[in-house]
Amino acid sequence: MNKTLYIRDEDGPTWDRARELAGEKLSPVIVAALKRFVADREAELKYMERIEIPYSDTKDGNRPAVKAFYGRWLIKPEEKYEPASIFPYCCAVGVSAKGGIVVFEWTRLTTTATHPDGQLYLYSSFEAARTDNTGITGFGIRIALHEAIKRQGLIVEQLDI
Repeated sequence: MNKTLYIRDEDGPTWDRARELAGEKLSPVIVAALKRFVADREAELKYMERIEIPYSDTKDGNRPAVKAFYGRWLIKPEEKYEPASIFPYCCAVGVSAKGGIVVFEWTRLTTTATHPDGQLYLYSSFEAARTDNTGITGFGIRIALHEAIKRQGLIVEQLDI
């Protein structure tokens, strides 16, 4: 597919520098920017945003990591939601623009850290998340998921009786 792109004169130096940095191949750079733009706009239309989660990955020797997704929080990390007081963990639960579920679990002992020690769990649906017991506190995660479902709004099932 061949498309023509017109650049304003005042943007010429930026175009030239981008070509130098991209090795004369700007198409992949432009397409990547367009994909990001489309994803941002589509997320906005669904009242979603790009969310970044900085944390120290306990599954990877507490290596600092940042993961991102388009979606919205149902239980925000700032809430420091403790699903079960018997466990020293907090949970945040989000729904992605594609309908997936993101559960971020971290120890409340590091809640003031920039990168709290924690784990990120990704699921295709609430049902898949509720049946997974791999979390540090599977019971606590199920409590957080229950709360997130309530906050999202329950789907009313019409009974034929």
